[in-house]
Amino acid sequence: MLHTAPGAAQSLGLEYLKAMVRDNSTPGTIAEDIIVHCGKDGALAQQAILMGFKNISASFKGLLRSEIENIAKQADVNILADSIHNGGIDLADYPEPETKLLAVRSDFMGLSG
Repeated sequence: MLHTAPGAAQSLGLEYLKAMVRDNSTPGTIAEDIIVHCGKDGALAQQAILMGFKNISASFKGLLRSEIENIAKQADVNILADSIHNGGIDLADYPEPETKLLAVRSDFMGLSG
């Protein structure tokens, strides 16, 4: 799983992230091994759900979390705890993040040659 850096969705925009992590085998879809970080932004999380992201990390709580989880459930989307897993990479550290993303995904799936 690849997890976007905190703030990446806000600063780059979900359209940009969607273009970076699209599933090339099915046009218009987002790879399912991506976790988009939405932090405390419920509106961003809802937009990510509507755009087709299947895994969203969020730190909001209470009624907002409950409402977003209900929306996510209807769309078969996972709302995850707001944490970056150990061993993760930060695509913001790379001058060509799309190239790095493709390399990591290929390595993860055993496709590197």
